[in-house]
Amino acid sequence: MARAWKARLAQAIVGSNPTSSAMEKFKTFTMWFTLALIVAGFVSFELPDGEEPTFCTLDAMQCPDGSYVGRTGPKCEFAACPAPEADKDWATLTDEETGISFRYPEKFFTIYIDAYDWPPQVRTMEGPLVCAEAGEIDGRAGRTEERMVDDRIYCVTEVVGVAAGSMYTQYAYSFEKDGRVVILTLTSRASQCGNYEDPLRDECEREREAFDIDGVIDRVARSVRFE
Repeated sequence: MARAWKARLAQAIVGSNPTSSAMEKFKTFTMWFTLALIVAGFVSFELPDGEEPTFCTLDAMQCPDGSYVGRTGPKCEFAACPAPEADKDWATLTDEETGISFRYPEKFFTIYIDAYDWPPQVRTMEGPLVCAEAGEIDGRAGRTEERMVDDRIYCVTEVVGVAAGSMYTQYAYSFEKDGRVVILTLTSRASQCGNYEDPLRDECEREREAFDIDGVIDRVARSVRFE
């Protein structure tokens, strides 16, 4: 029956007296038609009856290495960032006063955001870590909140101020390591996106939204060593 079906289809496509060229076209047609059926069957398996396909927004998140990932999956979550390659291009700083060393990138991989007070300053205190959440990010004392980055808990304080057309954000990341509380402090400087005309304004806003300072500091924190 399958052979008869193919014969009727071939006659309908190439005529009753097919040439070799016409038969080649028929073979190509049947190959792509079969592939289309296979793909359609796969899609119907992946999307059960009654379930609508998910269309994610074209947001992007910047990874600590400067690359970007988009949203994916049924929940439109950001894809995982590439695994770090031992941060081989990062510099090493050793604080002689505290005996603490850590690795850090010499700059941010951004156009409109600069590492202002950088590398981070480091100090330690006795544990355990206690995070008193309070305040607003634009308040005088800023906002303090507990934040989970990957699998590590941080107590993060952010204070934002504006000067000379730029926005300055002071950060303090506190976390526990080997029974001690380590505090990393730094400042970033971001251009006021409203100072630009489109399309630079849109580019600036997208970069600010995608910038992941938590990911950068988390990798710095994981490199901390006590002498």
